[in-house]
Amino acid sequence: MVKDFNHLFAALLATDPRTKGGQRLLFVAADDPPAKAQVAGLAGQLSYLPVDPGGLAKSGRLTQFPGGALTAMNLVKFG
Repeated sequence: MVKDFNHLFAALLATDPRTKGGQRLLFVAADDPPAKAQVAGLAGQLSYLPVDPGGLAKSGRLTQFPGGALTAMNLVKFG
């Protein structure tokens, strides 16, 4: 199982990941490295910047609705 794409609101996911001269971060959490790499590759193909926050137990809580510290944050890398 890979947790990805579900820590952002749908309205934000519907917009261009390359925004304001930067690239929107997308957290890709999993306990299976090959599966994580495959989903991170898909996120990259969709122009997101995949970020590995770790395994599901720890990072899943950071990105879960409601209450995760990273939930619904529109983080963009510039430069």
